[in-house]
Amino acid sequence: MKRRIQLLVDSSRDSDAATAQAINMADRFDSALIATEIRNSRRFESYRKTEEARQLFQNRLHRISDMAQDHGVEISDMRSKAVIDQPKDILKISQKIDPNVVISSAMDGRSGGPGLSDRAAGLFKYSKYNLLLVKDPQHDAHEYKNI
Repeated sequence: MKRRIQLLVDSSRDSDAATAQAINMADRFDSALIATEIRNSRRFESYRKTEEARQLFQNRLHRISDMAQDHGVEISDMRSKAVIDQPKDILKISQKIDPNVVISSAMDGRSGGPGLSDRAAGLFKYSKYNLLLVKDPQHDAHEYKNI
């Protein structure tokens, strides 16, 4: 059975670093990479904004696919119709995928303060899967000085 790595794709500033880490791991361990869209659909008050967010994800997925293809990594797109930005909802999707590891950015698109995002902390608390939280080293590292 081939290993599976679930990559949580969101709009956070660390998402690109998480993607690069996931592709490197998938290449190294000959694993399938499964991209899961993470967005809070309750934030969008109109169909147009929801469609814009969906299109942004499609563009991001296309870029991830190109990066993965350069490394010879198989990628698949498994997402629900509207993935909610809540740890328990994300882990329900993980149950269907049954990944060997879940990779997520340490921060979400809304958090500006120090420490982990609420989503990352919730994933850490509730996940029965191996979890890798990625922070882009190019961003201000002072946030993690006291952890």
